[in-house]
Amino acid sequence: MALATKTDLVSRERIAQHLVKIASLEEQLGIRWESVITSVFGAVVGVVVGLLLGTALSFAVPNSVIDGITFPLSTIVIVLVGSVIAGMLAAWYPARKASRMDVLQAIVTE
Repeated sequence: MALATKTDLVSRERIAQHLVKIASLEEQLGIRWESVITSVFGAVVGVVVGLLLGTALSFAVPNSVIDGITFPLSTIVIVLVGSVIAGMLAAWYPARKASRMDVLQAIVTE
């Protein structure tokens, strides 16, 4: 939900900055890619922080509780692919809205 809200706010800022290019396909793809990059960056940071915290906490727990450390690569890949899909879905509505907005109407509302 936060990603969708952030993407919507970014699209509103970009409308004000790029009034001439709003109706073009280039602008719609730009909003989508910005959202995908943001979601992938968040997922990578989350995976790295999660792995570091998990490793640190596994050393703090006695060996009788934890057998060893494993890194679930399939889960990590699924999370990263899921973040790309979530970024594309979160950007779909704001990008479509920005590409269909009339330039003069955008000037009047801003």
